[in-house]
Amino acid sequence: MNKSLLRLDVAFRGVIIGEPRVVSKESVVVGLLEDDTQGEVVRLHDLFRYSKEGYRLCLTRHIVGRLTDGREGLPPCLLPDFNDVKKFMQGKKPDLTGVWEVPLGPNARGKLQLGDFTILFHLAPAHSSLN
Repeated sequence: MNKSLLRLDVAFRGVIIGEPRVVSKESVVVGLLEDDTQGEVVRLHDLFRYSKEGYRLCLTRHIVGRLTDGREGLPPCLLPDFNDVKKFMQGKKPDLTGVWEVPLGPNARGKLQLGDFTILFHLAPAHSSLN
């Protein structure tokens, strides 16, 4: 069982919003229900899913950024270069909705861009300090 803490920092248009959030054994959902300024409704998306095997990053083609897993021999992954993502997937394919569930190693970290939002994340063993 993977006992990791997930630290999240969120920025909007380059400005960090609030304090870092540290989660343990829970999934993280992102998305707006409705954008009154544009009149658009944005679907909610599981960005990180947690299971007994650990965290999985749920990628779509709309997410750009960088992912480093920390595993030996696995180079950083640039998103949305899905040729890079395939290295992390170990032969698995995206689900029917086009979401790639990328298993994250215990020292994974990354920077994800979703529109005007930037999400910085870092996984660390539960016994460590993420501050």
